[in-house]
Amino acid sequence: MTKLGNVSVGGKNPVRIMGILNTSPESFFKKSIKTTKQQITNTI
Repeated sequence: MTKLGNVSVGGKNPVRIMGILNTSPESFFKKSIKTTKQQITNTI
C-alpha cells in the first residue's frame, strides 16, 4: 500500500491513469489540435 497525498493506493485500490482528449475546435491552445492520423501518431 502506498499513499499519494492523503489517498491510499495499491492493494484493493489499484492505480488508474486517466487522460483527457480535447477535440473541440475552440481549444485555447490551437497548436494542440491534431486532426489527422499522422499528426496524432507524430504527437504520441
